[in-house]
Amino acid sequence: MKREFSAGTILFREEKNKRFYFLIEDSRGNWGFPKGNLEKEEGSLEAALRETKEETGLKKIEIFPGFRKSINYFYNPGAYNQEKKKEKIFKTVVFFLARTSEKKFKLSFESKDGGWFSFQDSLKKLRFANYRKILQEAEEFLSSPCLKIFKNFSQIAKNDLRFKSLLIAAEGLTSILPENFLPKIIKRKDNFLFLKKEKIDLNKFKRIFLISFGKASSRSALILNKILKEKITKGFVLDPSSPVKKIDKLEFLKVYHPFPKEENILAGKKVLSLSQDIKEGDLVIFLISGGGSASLFLPKGVGLTELRGILKNLYKKGATIEEINIIRKHLSEVKGGNLAKKFFPATIFSLIISDVPGDDLSIIASGPTVKDFSTLEEAKRIFQKYSLDKKYPQIKFSETPKEEKYFRKVKNILVLTNKTALLAMKKKAEEIGFQTKIISEKIEGEARKVAKEITKEIQKNQCLLFGGETTVKVKGKGKGGRNQELALAALENLKRGEVLIALASDGIDNSQAAGAIVDWQTKKAAKELGLVAEEYLENNDSFHFFEKTGDLIFTGPTGTNVSDLILFLRK
Repeated sequence: MKREFSAGTILFREEKNKRFYFLIEDSRGNWGFPKGNLEKEEGSLEAALRETKEETGLKKIEIFPGFRKSINYFYNPGAYNQEKKKEKIFKTVVFFLARTSEKKFKLSFESKDGGWFSFQDSLKKLRFANYRKILQEAEEFLSSPCLKIFKNFSQIAKNDLRFKSLLIAAEGLTSILPENFLPKIIKRKDNFLFLKKEKIDLNKFKRIFLISFGKASSRSALILNKILKEKITKGFVLDPSSPVKKIDKLEFLKVYHPFPKEENILAGKKVLSLSQDIKEGDLVIFLISGGGSASLFLPKGVGLTELRGILKNLYKKGATIEEINIIRKHLSEVKGGNLAKKFFPATIFSLIISDVPGDDLSIIASGPTVKDFSTLEEAKRIFQKYSLDKKYPQIKFSETPKEEKYFRKVKNILVLTNKTALLAMKKKAEEIGFQTKIISEKIEGEARKVAKEITKEIQKNQCLLFGGETTVKVKGKGKGGRNQELALAALENLKRGEVLIALASDGIDNSQAAGAIVDWQTKKAAKELGLVAEEYLENNDSFHFFEKTGDLIFTGPTGTNVSDLILFLRK
């Protein structure tokens, strides 16, 4: 039996958030995609690009990695050629997904007609079921969370295993977006508000204030504002990423992270202005998320310049988040339960998104509405441990409120942890066909050491998942965050058929990158470029290493934060 091989593309372009596909009508009146037979010694991808350019006249065509579909069928050329009437050919056509920014096209002489059509119009034009099926698969692929989450997806999805790993990671990030989980746990029926297991009669309160701070502040506040509507008296949203704006009764304030600036102090003073005439009949709802320690911070016993210097030193020396936040609590007017004291005697509900290993409410955002069990002496010991007492002898620590009365009317509700993301990733990995294990939700330790441990052993067709927050001891002058450093340290242990992703769920890994993806191709690229991983690790310069190999992950600020997510996959 004679065989024939062809290749083509599902070609699309986007305009004003709408997607259009390019279809061609052949001489027999059948609509399909640009395609043609492979020439001698030509690969499928090469043929697909050549044929698409020849049949459309378009020059700027980009292949989307991760999508490769094929169809098989018999056809009889004798139906159109009397000399080959009895000949039967088995044909295989491979299709790739391709994108162009060009709109104007020029059809080849072989085509009867062609043009750009919406997805629905394309489905109507396609006569053959296998074509309609491939188009539907392309549309599903392009609607994947990967393309929405990862801004450089087409650059980093260099092979099928990478694509699968990114699909799993995207599922985790999508699951923790406030708009995807908050409506499930916060509901309103008439004048009753339901927060998980809590039922609140809104009519019992004369005034309702909403204060949101941290990396999920804007998205969370907009959802609760939509639910509470007219019930909100006033509110502030302290956001490290959003521009200054006002929506209904909410005022959005620009703040900075991880090191507060003067804008943070001004925002903090605005928040505390609401507490000046707070009354017993008031309800205050706090939306607290990772990054809240810096977002809402009013220094006490320390100047802003000194505070920034202290925090930079603690990060550089590899202090844990618990140690850093204990220092913050005893140098602030609003941390370590102080915010609850300021808004006493109002009723307080704090909805908390955890970004710390172990989900200790007193550590998340430095526990502004949680009774603090750390002490003044403990803060001083940490200060001495990292030799900051000699550099900043003038610092005056203060004790956090311990009186029970300030916390009797406070409800601190944990609404999201990295477990949500890890379970979503596990489900997706299993759907794809991997045996999956969540190894730890609270991984800690120095990034390089953790990298060596988690890449020691993995079975075939297995996916291992980790959540938590590592640390980096900064010795060099390079650029990069703990996730990039972990990925770079893991590179040495990776074998063929393995891929590792380490990323910050907030999208900011001490740089504009969220993290990195590494595999054998990373090793190959590094070798070709003459890059030595150990040299970049010694200079803490993982960002520039991965910038050169093309393995940085970019998401931009995600609008959420549940610490870091690590995925280790073997086919």
